Amino acid sequence: MILTRSMQPLFRGNRPRSLQWIKKNFIYTISSATSFQKKPSVFEDSEPRDHPDAGEDAFTNLEDSKFGFNAVLDGVGGWTSIGVDPSKFSWGLVRELEREFKHFGDDKFPDPLAILTNAFSSLKKSNSVKAGSSTACATLFDKQSGKLHSLNLGDSGFLILRNGSIFYESPPQVLQFNMPYQLAIYPSSYVSKDEITPYMSDLAKHQLQNGDLVILATDGVFDNLNSQSLLKVANHALSEYSTDKNFTKQLADSICDTAVTNSKNTRWYSPFSKAAKNYGIYYRGGKIDDTTVTCMLVQHASS
Repeated sequence: MILTRSMQPLFRGNRPRSLQWIKKNFIYTISSATSFQKKPSVFEDSEPRDHPDAGEDAFTNLEDSKFGFNAVLDGVGGWTSIGVDPSKFSWGLVRELEREFKHFGDDKFPDPLAILTNAFSSLKKSNSVKAGSSTACATLFDKQSGKLHSLNLGDSGFLILRNGSIFYESPPQVLQFNMPYQLAIYPSSYVSKDEITPYMSDLAKHQLQNGDLVILATDGVFDNLNSQSLLKVANHALSEYSTDKNFTKQLADSICDTAVTNSKNTRWYSPFSKAAKNYGIYYRGGKIDDTTVTCMLVQHASS
């Protein structure tokens, strides 16, 4: 066999590089879906929206040939007391996250911390949001390596489910009860002494496997559904809908519906109740809140 010059680089050493390239090609696929329900809002009919009305929550699911990027954000509701719509900040930050993800292109790795840092900086410079704050949880999945790069700031979070068990659960970040870490833009008259930055996020990296489920959610889920109960919902969905091409949507809907139902139960000892007790506060029942959950299923490309 005579090799042309263009073919020669593929055959060096004892192993054809063409086979090495095949091995390094993208070996995973993902499917993601989001479900959300909102609590009553004083800003419900304030003006038209260019995004889903998830209340104070916001989210995004992005995918290109190499990566999948998912994020959930929870706008902090305390701003409503001074007439500020918390969704302006959370959705404003999501739009900047989307721009940053697309900006990295094919030649750079879209590191979640860099994406959030640049997005937050761009939002502040835009002057499009005068005040507000939000938690942030984001994951980036590399379809070639199978690695999941994650970032969590505040009391939203994510779980990795593997073989019917919880493989990983992100730790929440709170300053005190019901006061999570949050990125913020303050009114010009407000002086912040303890500003939270993206660099204070909890960062992690995990090697995912075929069949792994990654579940991101705002505290509307975690305040009303502990991790074991969430696992039970997921395993039930697996038994019911695992062959459905819309499985991730079915799972997201099930988790969201269960959390919202629990939030309206005033008689049970919810995760929110237990957290309050740890701070010496008596509270019984669930917590009615905006509720958003994104589910991502990882599969081998040949599956």
